[in-house]
Amino acid sequence: MSVNCYCHPNRVATQICCVCSEPICTECSYILADKIMCKRCKPEVLKRVQATVVGQQAMENMRQQSTEKLKQQSKDNLLNNCVLPFFGMVAGIGFLVFGSTIDMDMGPLNILQICGLIIIFIAVMSFLLVYYVYKTELRIISKGNLPRKRKYNRAQNQKTLQKDDRRRPNQSSLYSGGSGTTMEDAVVITTTSEPSGVHAEYRYVEMRCGKRNVDWKLKTQELLEGSDGKSYDLLIVVLKNGTVRDFYFDISSFYR
Repeated sequence: MSVNCYCHPNRVATQICCVCSEPICTECSYILADKIMCKRCKPEVLKRVQATVVGQQAMENMRQQSTEKLKQQSKDNLLNNCVLPFFGMVAGIGFLVFGSTIDMDMGPLNILQICGLIIIFIAVMSFLLVYYVYKTELRIISKGNLPRKRKYNRAQNQKTLQKDDRRRPNQSSLYSGGSGTTMEDAVVITTTSEPSGVHAEYRYVEMRCGKRNVDWKLKTQELLEGSDGKSYDLLIVVLKNGTVRDFYFDISSFYR
């Protein structure tokens, strides 16, 4: 007999809930964002997803407002920084006009006109520099607020898939019997290797309760002998919320 659904004890479990780690049948399983969960955990997960979506929308609105504010500040800085070059341009033109009315016998250009040309050149270069800084700021602001694309990591994705596979009970090769809540309903370990059998016990608890030393901790482990002469291993674990759970394993296949 295989591991049964916790909602329908007479049905074989085909999935493990990603939230509570309980075995569930096909009828009790729901898929949300590529995750399998039971009907008991589905409402809570939906609330979390909706809260996450609202939070992301709020963050996006704040990001857009920040972008518009930075752009406006850059535009104001552009106008302020153009004031001095503008007056320099006016002064240079004034020097050229005023110099053309004075005859200093210094060739085509006199000293005032030369100074005017130099001032105009500096003003033009200042205009170009200010505009370049303005465009650079806009480019940095735009790049800094674009949504980042998640890179697809094939190796990491494969590793995640393998991890998910390890959380699913391999009913055909390692486990049979019941759910392990009592000695009469013990999980039967079918392997004949002691190291593999001990590993299978802890893996079964991880499939039901989550990761060891994170979601649960081992309180005690006892070797028992049943009235039928079989050997049983009792694992008493404490969940993260303080709940104590017992798991009985029939280890007669590798321990006598």
